[in-house]
Amino acid sequence: AFFLVAILALAGLIGIYSWGYHKDQPRLLASLPCFPLLVAAMVAVVTARDGFFFLIAWETMSVASFFLVTAEHERREVRHAGWIYLIATHLATAFLLALFILLSQRVGSFAFEDFSRLAGIPPNLAGAVFLCAVIGFGTKAGIFPFHVWLPHAHPAAPCSISAVMSAVMIKTGIYGILRVLSFL
Repeated sequence: AFFLVAILALAGLIGIYSWGYHKDQPRLLASLPCFPLLVAAMVAVVTARDGFFFLIAWETMSVASFFLVTAEHERREVRHAGWIYLIATHLATAFLLALFILLSQRVGSFAFEDFSRLAGIPPNLAGAVFLCAVIGFGTKAGIFPFHVWLPHAHPAAPCSISAVMSAVMIKTGIYGILRVLSFL
């Protein structure tokens, strides 16, 4: 609930700001439909109850933010930053997929409720799950050394998009780490 309130409140404020910001920059208007998609995906990430839906929401969030980061795609450095971000976020998703596969093989489903009932996880499995979580979620959260996309994407994105990424999107990575720790 804490993350949901933060996402909706800050996205609402940034959306109001963006209305005036984008009005004076017509070339950014084409990316505007991706903003509510990004917000909806972040909401879906923190409300997901199973790993499959979580990954769909996570990827939707990543792709929507890619299109928002590359709103000014006419500039070479913006395209470059966008590709760095897209590659980093997809590699992170691969680790998250591995995480959910490891957990689902142990319990027989992708439901978070079943993950939370895990008891007596072997240390090697717990270590692999934790490592996948730190790499996958840590990349989105911008945790060192997985923050390679951050210095490129934030300056390339329009300021309103950089604000939503800083204010709430990277916090979904922190949410993911906390969620996995609750399973372990």
